Amino acid sequence: MSLFCRSLIAGGIALAALPGVAPLAQAQPAAPPTDPNGTFSFLWENDAFAATDRYYTNGVQLSWLSPSSPPPWFDGATDTTRFFLGPQSQVRWGLALGQTLFTPEDTERRVPDPNDRPYAAYLFGAVSLVAYSDETLNTVQFQIGVVGPSALGEEVQNNFHDLIGDGHAEGWDYQLEDEVGVNLIFDRKWRAISLTGPRTGLGIDLTPSATLSLGNVATYAAGGLMFRLGQNLDSDFGAPRIRPALTGSNFYDKRDGFGWYLFAGVEGRAIARDIFLDGNTFDGDSPHVDKRNLVGDAQAGFSLFFGSTRLTYTYVVRSEEFEGQDGLSRFGSASIGWSF
Repeated sequence: MSLFCRSLIAGGIALAALPGVAPLAQAQPAAPPTDPNGTFSFLWENDAFAATDRYYTNGVQLSWLSPSSPPPWFDGATDTTRFFLGPQSQVRWGLALGQTLFTPEDTERRVPDPNDRPYAAYLFGAVSLVAYSDETLNTVQFQIGVVGPSALGEEVQNNFHDLIGDGHAEGWDYQLEDEVGVNLIFDRKWRAISLTGPRTGLGIDLTPSATLSLGNVATYAAGGLMFRLGQNLDSDFGAPRIRPALTGSNFYDKRDGFGWYLFAGVEGRAIARDIFLDGNTFDGDSPHVDKRNLVGDAQAGFSLFFGSTRLTYTYVVRSEEFEGQDGLSRFGSASIGWSF
């Protein structure tokens, strides 16, 4: 061994022995998470945005998502869960509480038309786990709730109509009966195209998605495609929605300070089970109609985020969902979110 090598080794040993100096091989502290902020969101969907009052007539959802660091129990996640979520370094978990309402076209009839959409409401809670990188977003969501009078659809709709001076929906006595609803949802999105101008910061992206929902409330498989144009597109994966829908992400990363984008998208669903059209699972006499097994959505809107706040609006056109439906469904979806 040369004199130079022996001197270098000896010097290294002496340096490592000095107080306060760590050996070179010692592991360095982990980098902080990309976004240390949680996100709270309020989402409201209503057909009043389209000047109608029928079919899917109202939906609200409150949600919270954690900062981008895995919860302690994620270390014990099963291999199956890890396989689906993928090796992404950023993980969030969240909670949500929501309600959706459905009515027939003619809400003035005390005895609803048996060939029209049944009255129904769904009150649910959900827990979600999301894992993501700059290119992909994977979500697992478990929903549990109740369909029927205990979901408080009649009270919410008619009390709101009293508040705005509108007439009552008269047929709620014929809504679906109480039934516990359980659903497990898997969703995956990936940015197939993502381009940003070096000077303006103006970018585009194209994001396909695939969704599978299993449960007595809704069982379906879906595929969608979202196009966006704007600035700081990597701050989120699109505008949030209440499922079933072509939804983006309930969280957004405020690290870039300001951003905006316009978007348009489509989603198609192959539906095996829809309790709001098929009726109660174990009651053959429950109100029901003949559903269509293939349903499509087209939507467009905008998102604006500045500092800790994100605002979004989506206009949705949905194809006919059951035999005898009088035309398409139209409704709007608005949300506000705070990152803190």
